[in-house]
Amino acid sequence: LLRILRHLRHVPLVDVEMQALAKLFADEFNKMGPPKKVTFVEAGLIKCLERMSQPILAVEPFLKGKYVKHSNNFGFVSDEDRNTPQAFSHFSYCKSKGDLLICDIQGVDDMYTDPQIHSKSGTGFGKGNMGVEGMLKFFSTHRCNSICRLLNLPAHQPKQVDYGTVGYDQLRSGRLLSGQQMQLRPFDRHPE
Repeated sequence: LLRILRHLRHVPLVDVEMQALAKLFADEFNKMGPPKKVTFVEAGLIKCLERMSQPILAVEPFLKGKYVKHSNNFGFVSDEDRNTPQAFSHFSYCKSKGDLLICDIQGVDDMYTDPQIHSKSGTGFGKGNMGVEGMLKFFSTHRCNSICRLLNLPAHQPKQVDYGTVGYDQLRSGRLLSGQQMQLRPFDRHPE
């Protein structure tokens, strides 16, 4: 029970860190001149000193308006399928040179909150980090759009390499039996 409680105390910090990192990527995305600027609300932590367990909570400003979940961390894309959220996730992958992918995009208009980050290593960023498998799921449903082309983001697809039989744990973590890393790589450039 104590181990679970320690883990739960760590969760708000991870969420706030992901949101801050996503905001940095949003700033870089906006410098590229997309038609609509994006941002992530600033989140913070509070410690409830008057409660016996002194829980730590993540807090952020209330977003007024129609809240929409544009994507999740495992390939879901909203029926609205707006260009900006999808292009931002694609941009995050390219900007990080394939090390990270920011997904689970949701919020009001282009003011986002509560993202999930997948890392190539599959470590960090909480339990929602699906590693390479999450990246593959994103690209399996992502269709490059006019913003991807405007930003000259390369189309991506998984490397077509036969790794033989791979156990689920190796697939999930991105570690292969030979010690190589599975990678996503540019497949081609968008036509001009």
